[in-house]
Amino acid sequence: MTKSLGPHYFPNQGYWLHEFTDLELKPLRDEIDRMQANPKQFQDMRRDLAGNIAGSLGVSAPVIAYLEELIMPVAEAYDREFRYVKKFKNHTSNGSGRLTMSNQCWVNFQQACEFNPLHKHSGVFSWVIWLELPFLIKDQQDQGPGYMSNTPVAGAFEFSYIDALGDQSQCHLSVDSSWRNRMAIFPSKMHHCVYPFFGTDAVRISSSGNFLFDSGPPAQ
Repeated sequence: MTKSLGPHYFPNQGYWLHEFTDLELKPLRDEIDRMQANPKQFQDMRRDLAGNIAGSLGVSAPVIAYLEELIMPVAEAYDREFRYVKKFKNHTSNGSGRLTMSNQCWVNFQQACEFNPLHKHSGVFSWVIWLELPFLIKDQQDQGPGYMSNTPVAGAFEFSYIDALGDQSQCHLSVDSSWRNRMAIFPSKMHHCVYPFFGTDAVRISSSGNFLFDSGPPAQ
């Protein structure tokens, strides 16, 4: 009698989710309060980033150092699962030194109808922490301009990648208010985008950054 031997999956990279507490993110949230009170005291990052958004400000060195220590264990957990650093070192001449965030950290203040187009980063790992999300994905899909679409993506965060058949594939994350304090970490070369949201004057706030080798080139 013949028998099925079950599915077998091609190995691939993925992303890792982690949720922080309010206490763990307090230094970052305090920094954001300072940014909103005195934005001119912080570096305007918009010319260095892909986002088509009104405000992107660089995080100060002390808070970057704190976030590096906070996030590094998650990056290490990602690497234990996916073994990405070894693959990175095998395909680049910049795979030496220690992983550091250097000055590669910023906060995005995204308003309705603004967006972050499909792009990738340099470096080894990139991450995004969602801090304030003034909507529910269901409302965006029911009330946004794409409510009749067969691909409702308003407000979503999306990864885009080539699958094992050579086709362009997408992975949508329904990032809304239920994702507060949640982080995704992923290879910096993974393409991703953020779709616009609609129907509110509140601001969507997220923080992002890159890990790179301290002997490698600056990340973007």
